[in-house]
Amino acid sequence: MARSKRDPRDSPERSPATVRGTYARTPESRRGFTQGGIDMRKSKTGLYEDAAHAGIEGRSKMSKAELVHALERETARARS
Repeated sequence: MARSKRDPRDSPERSPATVRGTYARTPESRRGFTQGGIDMRKSKTGLYEDAAHAGIEGRSKMSKAELVHALERETARARS
C-alpha cells in the first residue's frame, strides 16, 4: 500500500534510521550519555548539586547545557 503524501515517515527531515523506527546509535550514545565525563542524563537539579559541590559560581542562573559545560571545565581544570 502506498503512503499518502502527508505521511510523516516520508518527511525529508527524518533520517532513514528513524523512518524504520530505529535510531542510529553513535559511539557517544553507547558510552553512557556523557560529555567530558559529565552525565548528561542527570536532571538540571542533579547537575546543579554537582556544580554546588564543585564550587561553581553563577550556577543558579545557568541552563542545563551551561551547567554541563561549566562542570566539564571544572573537571578538566581539576585534572591538570
